[in-house]
Amino acid sequence: MEQPPAGYTSHFRDPRLWRDWDGFHLVLGAQRNNGSGTVLHLSLIHISEPTRRTQ
Repeated sequence: MEQPPAGYTSHFRDPRLWRDWDGFHLVLGAQRNNGSGTVLHLSLIHISEPTRRTQ
């Protein structure tokens, strides 16, 4: 992420990334603008396999 989502500070911690049958998932601890903490779950579903380039 280039910048935190709206409503969140730039304080993130303990990222965990994994690939599952439906795509990639990322969970991480995050701090809201009001100082409270939460867990964010971001996912990227149905990624196509990368294509190999030939030169």
